[in-house]
Amino acid sequence: IAWVAERVAAVWEGGDVPSSQAEAARALVAIGVRDRDVAEILEKLPGLVSDGGSAFDRDVGPQKGVDQLLLDVSRSLLEMNQSYESMVRRLEKLLAEKEELSTKLAEANAELMRLASTDALTGLPNKRSLETQITRDLARADRDKTWLSLVVVDVDHFKKFNDTYGHATGDVVLQAVAKGLSRHLRAGDLAGRYGGDEFAVVLCGIDMHAAATVAERIRSGVACSLFERAPRLRCTLSIGLARSPAATSSTREWVKEADAALYRAKLAGRNRFVIAN
Repeated sequence: IAWVAERVAAVWEGGDVPSSQAEAARALVAIGVRDRDVAEILEKLPGLVSDGGSAFDRDVGPQKGVDQLLLDVSRSLLEMNQSYESMVRRLEKLLAEKEELSTKLAEANAELMRLASTDALTGLPNKRSLETQITRDLARADRDKTWLSLVVVDVDHFKKFNDTYGHATGDVVLQAVAKGLSRHLRAGDLAGRYGGDEFAVVLCGIDMHAAATVAERIRSGVACSLFERAPRLRCTLSIGLARSPAATSSTREWVKEADAALYRAKLAGRNRFVIAN
C-alpha cells in the first residue's frame, strides 16, 4: 500500500504528469484495483487530501485534480514552446546582427587598408604601398628573369606654383600629374606618389628602350596638358629611369639610382628624362 501511495502521490509532485499518472494506474491495478476504478480514485484523491488535512486541523490549501494538473502541464509546455520560439527568433536576430557587423567590420578594415595605402590627394598608392609593390615586383622579376624598369618623376619648379598661386593650386598640379601618369600606363604597371612632388612608376616586362618611350610619352603628355581647374597653367617634368638591378640590390638602392638620374635631368635643364648609367 505504501509503495502504491508513493506512486499515486507522484502525480501531484510535479514532473511528467502523464507518465506519473500511468505509473500510478499500473501500481493500483497491481494491488487489485479494477481499471475502471483507477480514474475514480485519482479523481477523488484531492478531496480526500483536503478532508484528511481538516481531520488533523491542517490547512493543506486547494488541491488540484488530475485534469487541472494536465491542463497546467499543457499550459506550461505551451509557454515553454513560446519561450523557445522567442529565444530562437532572438538568436536568429542576433546571428543576423553578428553577420551584418562582421560584414561592416570587414568593409571597414578593407577601407582602412585602402586609406593606409593610398595618397589622399592624388588617389595613387602612397610611398609605403609603392615600396611594398616595388619589392614584390623586384623579387618576381629576378625569379622569372624578366625586365623591370623604374621611372621617377618630379614636377619642375613646383615650389613656384605654391609660392605664386598658393598651395591649393599646387594640389591641382599634383592631381593633374597623377592623372597624366595613370593615363599613360599599361595594365600591370604601377604609379604612386613617392612624396612631395615626386612620383614613381614601375614598368613591368619592358626593357630600358621601351621604358624610355613611356617616359617620353609621360613627359610630353603632361607638358602639353591643360589643367581643368587652372587652364592657364602648364608644368614640365624631370624624369629619371633605372633598369631592374641585380638580385642583391634593395628597393632603396634601386630608387636611389633612379633619383640620381632624375637629379642629372634637373642639372641638364629640366623637362627631360635621363637613364641611369
